Amino acid sequence: MRKVSRVAHVMPQGGNSQVENKQLVLGAEGWEKTTPFLFLSEDWFGAPKGFEEHPHRGMQTVTVVLEGAIEHRDHTGAHGVLGAGDIQWMTAGRGVVHSEMPGEKGVHSLQLWLNLPASHKMSSATYSDQRADATPVKKGVGYEVRVYAGKYGEVQHPHGSLWPLTLLDLRVQGEKRVQIEVPSGYRSFLYVLSGHGRIEGDDTPAAKRLRLEYEEALKLARLGQDPHDSHDKALRRRLVNKSRRAILDLRSSGIIGDAAYRRVEEELDWLELSSRNTQD
Repeated sequence: MRKVSRVAHVMPQGGNSQVENKQLVLGAEGWEKTTPFLFLSEDWFGAPKGFEEHPHRGMQTVTVVLEGAIEHRDHTGAHGVLGAGDIQWMTAGRGVVHSEMPGEKGVHSLQLWLNLPASHKMSSATYSDQRADATPVKKGVGYEVRVYAGKYGEVQHPHGSLWPLTLLDLRVQGEKRVQIEVPSGYRSFLYVLSGHGRIEGDDTPAAKRLRLEYEEALKLARLGQDPHDSHDKALRRRLVNKSRRAILDLRSSGIIGDAAYRRVEEELDWLELSSRNTQD
């Protein structure tokens, strides 16, 4: 039986120009402690707020709509609207500029960032919208498991990521016991959105807004020359500086606008700060 290795509370971020409220679920510890999971945010936003055009590169995003709707567009002309229970798998690869704006009644969402193996960092940008009604569900007395990726019992669904990811939405009532199989060597976490319960074995409490991690000794290959991947502070700073020059070239050539440039600069500032604060 896997043991809980770490229990973490979310970090409330409050509102800003993009959202009414934000919770940082994963990402504050440093990329090396959670890779391939880089970042997980829980957001609430409605018009006129939202995520206007901004770039991503060398990573994937998994967006889960919990309530409301979100409309996305990108530089290739791709466009769609996700409703409650829908998710989107997006591979940024060599680069994508996109926007994520709320529907008429706003949106409550989760967004997970996944690192990409070095061999896929320069892949083409792709999208896959997965609808709630096309997602298999395992139901039993007192429980329901929606299988967005991977498998639960005999129910399974292909994963839309470049990692062999399992993504499950569990809803449990009363004293029902649900067992989740995690393959040996997998890094995994459980995020409790509402309610409470206990993790069998070590009696760890599972309460609202807690993240519980399960971890074994992992042998992870180097994921490539990306600031997110580097454990060496000096190397990470050099990579951040190289990224700054690259994004400045993109703005100067008109490929991205000022708003997208500022967003990337903010992300690079965060990476640079983490490189200064990370212990060798």
